Amino acid sequence: MADGRNRFPPRVTCGRGGLSLGRAITSGGHAMRVIATALLFALLPPPAVAQTCFDPSQCARDAIMTSRMVSREVSRLATELNTLRADRRALSADVAALREDLAALREALVEQADRLEAVEEENARLRGALDLPTASGED
Repeated sequence: MADGRNRFPPRVTCGRGGLSLGRAITSGGHAMRVIATALLFALLPPPAVAQTCFDPSQCARDAIMTSRMVSREVSRLATELNTLRADRRALSADVAALREDLAALREALVEQADRLEAVEEENARLRGALDLPTASGED
């Protein structure tokens, strides 16, 4: 940008293996970005309050507590997302099993219809050979 500001927001990191909102936001897709942004707006104090901090150590403690709170919330949401994905996979497996059952039932239905048709033809042939009236009573 011409005014020297960075286009992208800074990444929030907390040591090795800790919270990295930058990675979570970029790898989680649009929904994760929206959730993280909403969390940040909900949990961070407004800019006017942030500027009135006179004790740097208190500001640092507040920032650490806020980042931990955000980290816990992101972890909770990630766990919930994984649970939803597992439920979706289980439902997909159930649907696949139901489709297989439906295909087997269709095959059985076709087989029963063929057998019924063959029995009706055999019945008609035997009635004709014995000169019996048809089932509909036409003779």
